[in-house]
Amino acid sequence: MDEIQVAVEAELARLRAENARHGTVIKPGPLRPAVPGGFTSDDFAVDEKAGTVTCTAGVTRPLTRTRTVTFGAACAAARCGKDAPPPQTDGR
Repeated sequence: MDEIQVAVEAELARLRAENARHGTVIKPGPLRPAVPGGFTSDDFAVDEKAGTVTCTAGVTRPLTRTRTVTFGAACAAARCGKDAPPPQTDGR
């Protein structure tokens, strides 16, 4: 089967499911940390009402209007979990 045939078959299957009133769901892959041993978004608590994010060490910072968070110097002193490496002093 070439790519066009595969695409057509996939669309037909989707239409059959839709006509039978079945919803289609794409299961997302597992979250992966940006760096090995790092954190994912699931490791943080987001409080939408307060507009804050709390890390695993309990440090809370505000969300910006673009929905980013900077923990900065707070991370240098915080120990995040039992297997956390010691804070780095070389700025990396």
